[in-house]
Amino acid sequence: MSAQNRAEYTAAADLKSPTVFADQAMTLMALHGISPIPMNYQLWFTYFTGQNAALSQELNALLASTPAINDHLCAQIYARHFNPQGDDRLINETNQRVQIELEHLIKQLQAAEHDTSRFGNTLMGYSDSLAKATDTSTLHSYLATLISETRDMEEKSRGLEGELKNSSREIERLKVSLEAARTEALTDQLTNIGNRKLFEQSLHDGVTQANATQTPLAMIFCDVDHFKKFNDNWGHKLGDHVLRLVAQQLKDHTPDKGTPSRFGGEEFAILLPSVLLAQAAAIAENLRLAISTRTMKTRTTGVNLGRITMSYGVALYVPGESPDSFVARADRALYAAKARGRNCVITEDAHT
Repeated sequence: MSAQNRAEYTAAADLKSPTVFADQAMTLMALHGISPIPMNYQLWFTYFTGQNAALSQELNALLASTPAINDHLCAQIYARHFNPQGDDRLINETNQRVQIELEHLIKQLQAAEHDTSRFGNTLMGYSDSLAKATDTSTLHSYLATLISETRDMEEKSRGLEGELKNSSREIERLKVSLEAARTEALTDQLTNIGNRKLFEQSLHDGVTQANATQTPLAMIFCDVDHFKKFNDNWGHKLGDHVLRLVAQQLKDHTPDKGTPSRFGGEEFAILLPSVLLAQAAAIAENLRLAISTRTMKTRTTGVNLGRITMSYGVALYVPGESPDSFVARADRALYAAKARGRNCVITEDAHT
C-alpha cells in the first residue's frame, strides 16, 4: 500500500468519529479481501482510532511492505495485541479463593500444632509432678487437671477435624470450579471445540514435546469453501449452524491425542502429536469425505442448502523451527488446496 493511500486511511482518525473509523476499517478489509468477522473488525477499527500505538506501528509497517494481507496475518496480530483478560477473570478469582482457603487451612494446622505441643509439654510436666506426689489429695488434683486438659484437647481435635473436612470439601469444590473455568476459557462458545487460545497453547506444548522427544507432530489447516457466499445467500444463523456441524465432525474424526480448534472465522486447525504426514493426510481425507457427503436442509422449510465442502492443508513439524513457521507452512498447503479447486487435501510436499 502506498504512503498516499495510508495517509488517506489514517486522515479519518483526526475526525474522531466512530462512524468514520468503522467505515475505514470495512473499506480496508474489503480492499484486502479480509473476512469481516468481529476479530478482524476490532483489529482494524482500533488501528484507525490510533488508541494502540504498538498496533498502529505494526500495521503501518505491514501495509507498507506486504502486498496481500490475509486472515491468518490478522489473526496473528490480533493474538499479540488483544489478549483478552476477561477469559481469565474467573480463573484468577477461583485461584485467589483456593489460595485463601489454603491459607486458612495452614493457620488451622499451625494452631493444632501449637495446641498439640502445649498438651505434650503439659503431660511431661505432670509426669514429673505425679512421680513426686506423696499424698492422695495432690495426686487427685493432678489427675483432675490432666483429665480436663485431655478433654479440652479432644474437643479441639474434633473441632479441627470438622474444620479440615469443611476446608477439604471447599477446596475440592473450588478445584472443580477452576477446571470448569479453564475449560470455558479455552472453548469456542459457538462451536464448543477449542478456541484460538487453546490452539496456541497446544501448539507450544506440541512443539516443545516434539523437540524434546524427537517425535512427529502434524497439523491440518482447513476452512469452509465459499463460506462468505453461503452467509450471503442463507444468512449468518445458518452460517453458524454450518460451523457447528463442521466442528462436530472435527471432534468425531480427530484421534484421541489430537486437538481440534477453531482458528478464526471459518478456519479450523487440528494438531496431531505422534502422527506422520501421510497419516495426517488420511485423517484429513476421512474428514473431507464425512463433511462433503452431507446435504444440509433447513429445519423449518426443508429447503436444500447443498453440500458443505472444505479445503485442507497438511504439514509436518520440522525439529527446531518456530511455531509460526510451522503454521505458515500448513497455511500455504491450505491455499494450495484452494488453488487446486477446493474440496481437497494437499500436503506441504505436494505443492513445493
